[in-house]
Amino acid sequence: MLKKEAYPTIFPNVPSYLSVSLPPSRPTTSATTSERWDRENERLLEAETAFFEADNINSLHDIKEKVFTDENFTRLNLARDERPNCLILSKLKFIEDFSEEIPSAPKVEYSLVIKSNMEYF
Repeated sequence: MLKKEAYPTIFPNVPSYLSVSLPPSRPTTSATTSERWDRENERLLEAETAFFEADNINSLHDIKEKVFTDENFTRLNLARDERPNCLILSKLKFIEDFSEEIPSAPKVEYSLVIKSNMEYF
């Protein structure tokens, strides 16, 4: 038995004002669980690729850009010497001996020279 608010849609000989034509059925290929998983995995792979692309360094220009703009590098307080065909990064150690009138020169703890062909020493 039908409820009061229900109206028939599939019974024969029903007046047209009581019948509702059903919309055409939609294809379910993209609405399946496996399709949703595939689309989600595709989006995740694209996001992962974009994330790692931001860290790619392919040239001396990329290194210079990172060294001069990335706050992790600026916190290291490295001495940077930028030249057209290479970049020199050095960590200086200042020895504070206040007993002397003239402070001693800083000592180089380590340094790295990166050439434009991405060789380093």
